[in-house]
Amino acid sequence: MEYGANLVIIPDGNRRWARSRGLPDWEGHRQGYETFKKILRYIDETGEVKFFTFWALSRDNLTKRPLEERKFFMWLLVAAIDELEEELSRSKRGIRLKVVGEWRHKLPWRVSGRLEELEKQTVQNTGLVFTLLLVYDGKWDIKTSMSRIQLAYPHLTEVTDELIHQHLPSRHIPMIDLCIRTGEEAGGMSHNSGGMLMWQMANAKIYCGGMFWPDFSIDDLTAATRRAGFLERRFGA
Repeated sequence: MEYGANLVIIPDGNRRWARSRGLPDWEGHRQGYETFKKILRYIDETGEVKFFTFWALSRDNLTKRPLEERKFFMWLLVAAIDELEEELSRSKRGIRLKVVGEWRHKLPWRVSGRLEELEKQTVQNTGLVFTLLLVYDGKWDIKTSMSRIQLAYPHLTEVTDELIHQHLPSRHIPMIDLCIRTGEEAGGMSHNSGGMLMWQMANAKIYCGGMFWPDFSIDDLTAATRRAGFLERRFGA
């Protein structure tokens, strides 16, 4: 990939990975986290990507999963923040962390407060812009933009594309080059999850690797980015 590329990952299949091995669901999420750490470090060290967005937790994950699974999500988030802080501090490029979603209102302070601190600590960094989607939903993203526009311009008669993008909670993310979605379903079919960044996904290439997220490797990432062929993109052609 060329430097400046915009990559998004939807890491699906943690539970199915665990169940296929006779393991509890939480073990799938733990292994998925290990995969995430390897991918983030590789993306940072190679320097080919400017924007990397990772969907860590959807709103449905937080509200519709069994109680024990949701408790594990919280435990994993707390543990992950400590390791993420170390990863951000060791980065030679200087990773800037952004967190998008309803996390400030839906997560306990021991999680949301730490994330706010990390955002502030990295705000001046100019390397990889790493975005965590946390308690995120694509419709919420769009509706929030429209509400902000309505409040800011009560007498507006025309809403432009630029105005919508400027008011999105995810407005710092430009149009996406490549979306990788793991967890391919029966028959090779897949789908966008929860309206994932639906505004920025308008011209994105979508790669479905046919494996569960815990099995996703550096080789799989390389294969996906090569097949995407960013240098030969032809929007609408």
